[in-house]
Amino acid sequence: MRSYEFIEERREEIAANWIGEMMKAPSVKADLYGKEKLEAQCRAFLKSFVKVYSQGSAFNSVSLASEELNALLLDVARSRATMGYSSSETAHFIFSLRSVLSKAFSREWSSDNETLLEENARLNEHCERLAIMTIESYMETREQLIQAQAQSILELSNPVIKIWDRVLLCVLIGTVDTARSQQLLESILEGIKKLEARVAIIDITGVTVIDTSVLKHLFTIIRGIRMMGCQVIITGVNPSVASCVTKLDVDLTLFNPKGTLRQGLQEALAIVEPGSA
Repeated sequence: MRSYEFIEERREEIAANWIGEMMKAPSVKADLYGKEKLEAQCRAFLKSFVKVYSQGSAFNSVSLASEELNALLLDVARSRATMGYSSSETAHFIFSLRSVLSKAFSREWSSDNETLLEENARLNEHCERLAIMTIESYMETREQLIQAQAQSILELSNPVIKIWDRVLLCVLIGTVDTARSQQLLESILEGIKKLEARVAIIDITGVTVIDTSVLKHLFTIIRGIRMMGCQVIITGVNPSVASCVTKLDVDLTLFNPKGTLRQGLQEALAIVEPGSA
């Protein structure tokens, strides 16, 4: 009997043993993952695994069986990456299957050492490839999650809110670099278009470092806003900021600086509602 025939014949028994081993391992976090989902993944994966395993060297081909197995493997990696598993905890899915199959092979071919060595070597080769694919899929998913989280943090750190009719406010906190300034400009321009704003207030009180590089980013943002027909007011200007601005060869009227947010709001109201401030 070939090993894939043996696996298929005892698939339910092997699946039960595999699920049992997975449930016992602390790294599986079964209470978090969910027993039903884990069982479904294991049974579906083992069924597809037998198909690919029976093809021998065709494991690397683009056969329907391997495509199905790859899709299941990707689902395993992505679901675990999303739930905060480590790469080694994710790879345990494959290594635990290898452990269960190796024990089953040992019982089946206990009196045929040559066949046992041959089948274990083949099993190891397949599982090592699958483990590598699992980790690669896991790392790719983690990278995507990190990028998505970074984008969310960036958006949260550049909130653009409506504080009055046709008046927008953006409070900057932390550092301002090229990537963040571009995202900020896009957010403000979108807000101007959506709310038909006439004034955009940018408060820089919370910016940790104000130097010529940061100010150049701000001037880029200001020019973009003014091209939309919207006026800009920069609030939170302190003596060090004023000193840096005077050193730059720029039109200072673009800056329209105010010391406090209150002063900036008064200026904005005077623009949108003349006589109210």
